[in-house]
Amino acid sequence: MGRFKEIAIEQQEQNDPLVKYPMVEALVLDIQAEAHDYCADIPTTDEAVRDIRTYFDKLGPYEYAKAKGLLVNNSGEEFACQFMAFWNEYTHSNTY
Repeated sequence: MGRFKEIAIEQQEQNDPLVKYPMVEALVLDIQAEAHDYCADIPTTDEAVRDIRTYFDKLGPYEYAKAKGLLVNNSGEEFACQFMAFWNEYTHSNTY
């Protein structure tokens, strides 16, 4: 039974692009956890990702990362790179 669970986890990680981008994954989980604290309606991963995209485009990479506490060495570049790569893989597009 233990090996079956390991295989299932490996397959999920291979199919889920979110696990490759830890800053994006953590932000999605934070958005879902925050929603859980305030209401019973928890956003799906798709909804959380769309929310990130909306405000990322509206505020710009630096301001968005700053607002979410994601600056690395006072730069939003690390989060921006992860999010843009994630978005392109997640949506199967080359938007960024």
